[in-house]
Amino acid sequence: MLILARKRNEAIKVGDDVVIRVMRITRTHVKLGIEAPDSVRIVRGELSEFTDMAVSALDFEQDLEDSLTANDSMSADMIDENLDLEMAMQH
Repeated sequence: MLILARKRNEAIKVGDDVVIRVMRITRTHVKLGIEAPDSVRIVRGELSEFTDMAVSALDFEQDLEDSLTANDSMSADMIDENLDLEMAMQH
């Protein structure tokens, strides 16, 4: 763990795209500003458990949707095969 001391309006740069700036310091709180691209997810530590659950739910929903789409494609292929078989039997 890296521990740094910063004064008001001083910043810490993380990688090329993230800047953490000390905005205000009071006796009991430090207010930080974080500049980052939209693609970087920033979550308060105490909320990470809830966001992990939300991400898992979204992943499950996407997997279910992908599965249903794959089943629809398989069903359409089976219908086409049955039609081809019926046409062949009629001739």
